[in-house]
Amino acid sequence: MRGKRNGRTRSRLMTSSLRILTAACLAVAITYLCNYVVIYRWYRGEAVQARRESFSQLVLQLTDMETNIEAITGIVSSNRTVLDYLNAEVLEGRWEQFREIESLASDLVRLNDSIASVCVRSRGGEVIAMVGPVFARIPEISQEGGMQIFSDCVTIPGTSTNYFYVVIPSYQKASSGLYEKVGSTALLFSSKELQETLDMTVSGLTQEDNSLLVLDRSGEVLAQAGSVSLWEEYCEAGDSGPFLCLREELPYSGWSVVHVMRQNFYLSDYTNLVQIVNAVTSLIVLFALVCMCFLMYRCVIRPIRAQMAFVANYTRDMSQRMEVSGTNDFGELEKEFNEMLDRIASLNRQVLQEQEKIYRLEDAKRQTELIACKNQINPHFMYNTLECIRGMALYEGEKEIASLTTALSRMLQYNFRGSEITSVHGEVRSIQDYAVIISYRFMGKIVVETKAEPETLGCRMPKMLLQPLVENAVHHGVEPKRTQGTVTLSVALKNAMLRIEVRDDGVGMDEETLERQRAKLELRALADQEEGEGIGVANVARRLRLFYGEAARLSLESEEGAGTFFVIELPTDVPDQPGKE
Repeated sequence: MRGKRNGRTRSRLMTSSLRILTAACLAVAITYLCNYVVIYRWYRGEAVQARRESFSQLVLQLTDMETNIEAITGIVSSNRTVLDYLNAEVLEGRWEQFREIESLASDLVRLNDSIASVCVRSRGGEVIAMVGPVFARIPEISQEGGMQIFSDCVTIPGTSTNYFYVVIPSYQKASSGLYEKVGSTALLFSSKELQETLDMTVSGLTQEDNSLLVLDRSGEVLAQAGSVSLWEEYCEAGDSGPFLCLREELPYSGWSVVHVMRQNFYLSDYTNLVQIVNAVTSLIVLFALVCMCFLMYRCVIRPIRAQMAFVANYTRDMSQRMEVSGTNDFGELEKEFNEMLDRIASLNRQVLQEQEKIYRLEDAKRQTELIACKNQINPHFMYNTLECIRGMALYEGEKEIASLTTALSRMLQYNFRGSEITSVHGEVRSIQDYAVIISYRFMGKIVVETKAEPETLGCRMPKMLLQPLVENAVHHGVEPKRTQGTVTLSVALKNAMLRIEVRDDGVGMDEETLERQRAKLELRALADQEEGEGIGVANVARRLRLFYGEAARLSLESEEGAGTFFVIELPTDVPDQPGKE
């Protein structure tokens, strides 16, 4: 059975270890998943932020391009040649200025090769001059506030390049001092510069996963770089697809710059990094857990199993001791365990010796009980003898002898019969019988008085508790006195306690003797009480402690030449078990 129990214990230890290892691996897996999700989200935000910053740089470049276009258009609209051409009233005058317009257009083309043509319109919106290699119809543009207006996409049949117009009004100062509109200038730009900017941006990216576009206000494509099919997929799927779309409007033209990219593109580097970091971290943690489990088995489980095996086999040979395995905590535990076994062996030997003593005492007690049973007839013989004496005294008319014999007989019956517990009434009546005997013995020199309040007579108390105090007052207090003396016993209730006072007007004690007697009566030092002097009072103190514990109090007051005063305070009833309150 012990072998089976040891096998079950080892199995439980191994099962617990495997459970701990499984829980640790599960914790590592959960931690891996949590880390992957958290870090993935964090890196995803970082990746999106990086793409937004790159996109913002592209928007700034296109904004600078718009600023340059506006500057060129403004210079042309306020050029003197253009203003003179607009102010010419006859065809001959304009023909003479047209050559200068052509020269201006050729200069602009050399300045910016994106300019395809220059168009001058009259105050009424009629085209009065158009110079350049490419011509296209100017779309209807609502021009408000006298600012540059960027048109939507302009397509020219036979060409693959998209164009757009930038129109700006021309103003001239009139004789009144105010500026009046004399016409407008429209420059036709190709999307070449836009395309080059987008191509340069997308060149550093994976083109099949990126699509860069510039859309006009109507949504037409002005310029596009990267994957055309990606843009078409995005338009079909919308925001629900696996795409990231960045969009921002240019401040001057109102066009939109759009960057569409696949998620696997902008998250690929970060996702791989997260997976590598998580994998390495998890492997390190898992290796640490395996090492920890191995160390736990070697340093904890194996010593515990050895100790359990020792405990299981200890009952076969109680003289054996555990082998100390080292200086660690288990080694200290094994040392303490061996010391404990040594102490247990020593205590067992002491217990055996004490049991032997107890057996001897029990044998002596049985012998004493046999002797007591043999002598049990003696009290009955004494009672019968006293009754005979009392009867003879009454027959002879000696009432005092009869009274004395009656008191003595009642005292003996009270002392030898009944239980250890009595009432205050029985104890006081026994003191009254004792007072009769003392009065006859000392011929009236010593008087013993008793006072008990009626409500105290039914209270229970230990038997023979008051007679030693009264007898002590008679023999040690009043008897040495040459004149008449009085011993007073009073019983009363005070603060729910039974207060018993024994007072005499005898010789008393000096301070030194009083302190010595008080020390002997200390409840905690009663075991050191010496035989002889004050043995009756010491017995009262012992019994009080036995029956009431700390609930009872015994105090002593005395003054040399003035008498002695004993006070006992105890509960109104005796506990069921001595020594317990």
